[in-house]
Amino acid sequence: MQLKHIIFGYLLLIFHQGIAQFTSFSTDSSKFFDQSKDWLASANKSDAKKFMDEFEVQWYGGKFTDVQRMQVYKTANRIRSQKLKPYPDYKAYLTSISNFVKKEHPEGAFDEWHQSIDKLAAGNKKRFSDYLKMCSNLFAENIISNHPQRFGKQASLILSLSSKTIVHW
Repeated sequence: MQLKHIIFGYLLLIFHQGIAQFTSFSTDSSKFFDQSKDWLASANKSDAKKFMDEFEVQWYGGKFTDVQRMQVYKTANRIRSQKLKPYPDYKAYLTSISNFVKKEHPEGAFDEWHQSIDKLAAGNKKRFSDYLKMCSNLFAENIISNHPQRFGKQASLILSLSSKTIVHW
């Protein structure tokens, strides 16, 4: 019985140290990349490796300006602080930014899109999560949702990357 308590205490200590090592994302791009990979791997190791190998091309390929990287760090930390999940929420965000920079968009569109993220992140956690997934689909395949019942007639979404009204949900 005593051995069980010792083992449990040791495992609890290891678990607590793992969480304590990563409370927020770094603003160093290499550390940020590694932290992202580790957080995704904590939920799905095989997919995280495959996904991050693809994301690495965009992240280190000169596609992001310094200002955009700062927006990414801020949003990643917001996702983390709101206790959203690495899958599907954080992966949807990284997929969104990766697909966004792959395509030609007007100058300033990335900033305006992040304004919509900030607006939703300040509100309902579920809507924020849904929005991240919707953006992932939108930027990858130009579809709002790949689920037939999601975002149907009941949902009202206006996404405008060129006006002050960025999101109406």
